[in-house]
Amino acid sequence: MKILSNPYNASNDRAIFERVVILAIILIALQFISEFFTTVITTGYFILPIIYVLVKYDRTKVNVLKKSILHLVVTLGISLFAFSKHEILYESLNLVYLVSYVLAIYRNLKNPIANTVGFEIYNFIGLYCFYIIAGSGACFFYLVLDLLGDNYEVSSKFLLGGFDFFAIVFSSLTLIISRKNGRQAKAIEQNKRESKGVSGVVESLSISTEQCETIIKYFEKSEAYLETSFSLEQLANDLNLSKQQVSEVINQDMNSSFYQLLAMYRIDHAKVLIEENKNLTIEAIVDECGFSSKSTFNKYFKYYVGQTPSVYRSELV
Repeated sequence: MKILSNPYNASNDRAIFERVVILAIILIALQFISEFFTTVITTGYFILPIIYVLVKYDRTKVNVLKKSILHLVVTLGISLFAFSKHEILYESLNLVYLVSYVLAIYRNLKNPIANTVGFEIYNFIGLYCFYIIAGSGACFFYLVLDLLGDNYEVSSKFLLGGFDFFAIVFSSLTLIISRKNGRQAKAIEQNKRESKGVSGVVESLSISTEQCETIIKYFEKSEAYLETSFSLEQLANDLNLSKQQVSEVINQDMNSSFYQLLAMYRIDHAKVLIEENKNLTIEAIVDECGFSSKSTFNKYFKYYVGQTPSVYRSELV
C-alpha cells in the first residue's frame, strides 16, 4: 500500500491512478489463484474503496492512503466474514456493501474533482465496477441454487475465474494505454516548456476545436480564474457547457488537465505581477493569483518557468 501514500501533485495525477491499476492487477491475480481452493479470498474488492476515495476527495489536498484506511478495514472485515458458516448472510451483506460503493462512486464521478481524470481512467472505473457487481451477483446466484438443491452445469469457479481473467486483461490494457498517452503528453509538455516557457505554453496550446478556442479566450479575457475558489464547475457554467464536455476538451484536445491549465494561466499572471510590481511580496502575489498556499505556487512556478519566483525576480533586477 506504500505506493498510494505519496502526496498528490498535478504532474503525477495519472501516475496515482496507474498505481491503483497495478494494485488491481495484483489483487485480482491473487483472487484468481484462490479460485482453485475451497474459499475464495475476495482481494479484488479492496480496489473499490480506493477508487471511491480518489473520485470523492480533492487529490491536491488529501493523502489517498490515509483516507482509504477506514474503508479498507471495513472491506477486510467483510472479506474475512466469508470464512464463517453463515453463507447466505455473508453473500447478502457483501452484495449490499458492493452495490453501495458502486452507487457512491457513480454519484461522485459527476463532481469537478473526478472530471479531471482521463478517459481511460473513466473506462477503467466503469468496467471495474461492473466486474465487481457481476462477480458478486454470480456468487449470490450460485448460493441460492445450492440452497434450493438445484444442479448447475457451469462450475462457479469457472465463471468467477473468467470474470477475474477478464478484469486482469482489461486492467493490463488500461495500464498500457495510460502509460503510452502519459509519455506522449509528457513529451509534448516538456518540449513546450523548454522552448517557450509558460507564456509560450499558453500561446501554443492546441486549438483543434471551437471549444478549445472558447476555453482559451475565456482565460485570456476573464480574471475569474484568479479567485481561489475557481473550479471546473464554474468554468463550465460560464461557458454554458457541461463539466464533462469541458474536462474532455482540456484532457483530450488540449493535452492538459483542468488543474494544470488553471495553474498555467495563474503562473503567467504571476510573472506579469513580478515584472510590473517589484516591491510586491511573494505572499501577496500568491493571494493575487488565487493559489491556496505559497508551497503550491512555488511548485507550479518552478514547473512552468524552470526556476523559483525569487530567482526569477532577482534576474529581472
